[in-house]
Amino acid sequence: MKETEHDTTENPNRVLGNILKEILIPACIVVETEVDAGPAHHVPAYRVDDDGFRFEETVELKPPPISILIRSLEKDDWRPEQKQLLPDGIRDVHMTNTTLEFKHDEPITESTLAGAIGTSYFFCKAYGHDSHDILDCLVTPYDIPEFFVFQTTRGVYRSDSPLLERVRLVAWTSCQTPHGMPP
Repeated sequence: MKETEHDTTENPNRVLGNILKEILIPACIVVETEVDAGPAHHVPAYRVDDDGFRFEETVELKPPPISILIRSLEKDDWRPEQKQLLPDGIRDVHMTNTTLEFKHDEPITESTLAGAIGTSYFFCKAYGHDSHDILDCLVTPYDIPEFFVFQTTRGVYRSDSPLLERVRLVAWTSCQTPHGMPP
């Protein structure tokens, strides 16, 4: 690419992360993008060959990076003046670490949710965080899946499933405050 050309394929999560940095860092809220979610793991993989015999090989799997990580510098909770700046779906939760993934080009599916939960699990395991102190927040312009039937505020959804208690879905076109994700 020539020096005068601009990259028009900028990662939307990185763009959103940079916007959040400009807003939140002055309030002592850390915003990081493309955060390493932990080391690679070696796991067995079973295959069936042409004769029907199973054999094992070892596969290296590395969790994808966390697109955006928002965390408080305060140990226990957000200060009131910090909460005012946090986006919808995050400010009403008492967790000091939040992963944020902007799913701008795909709807939220069970696979998307499993990926978000898995990535934060590996992050907690690698860096010694308590899994109850991290919120996974997925932002989407698409309709919210039916299994996320409980709406907390306009545009913010959570599930009553214990497996998904730490997950919020934000329909950014429906947020109610100026601090919601912009349409």
